Amino acid sequence: MQIKEIREMIRLVSQSDLSVFEMENDGFRIRMENNTVKTVMKSSEQGADVQQLTAALVPAETVEVPAETFKGTPVKAPLVGVFYASPSPDQAAYVKVGDMVKKGDVLCIVEAMKVMNEITAEMDGTITAVLVENEALVEYGQDLFMIG
Repeated sequence: MQIKEIREMIRLVSQSDLSVFEMENDGFRIRMENNTVKTVMKSSEQGADVQQLTAALVPAETVEVPAETFKGTPVKAPLVGVFYASPSPDQAAYVKVGDMVKKGDVLCIVEAMKVMNEITAEMDGTITAVLVENEALVEYGQDLFMIG
């Protein structure tokens, strides 16, 4: 793929209502999720085109849009731990973008020292962004969701 094609794809996906877009082509994989772009290269795919693309498009392998660009009030992590979007791996996420929530609804779980801590909505509203990937380590005070 040419850099021009990938930039156009990013523009089209960012203007759409898609929450996740993933594509693989000749050992190059791109995944866009909630305005986050990641590239993954196979070690055998270190050619000049792939290196040029990585340097030009995603200098640090991941580019994230700050939470401030999303509308709403942030839901912050009350502790350090591992973020789980669902009650178990084989179940659906508690919430996704566009879901209506009421104060007290469970949004996710943050595991800290083998204790599963349910994180709940502090207000009624609509989930406008999910800012953390499932099973990611979160820091105290990190924005997890935006509720508008």
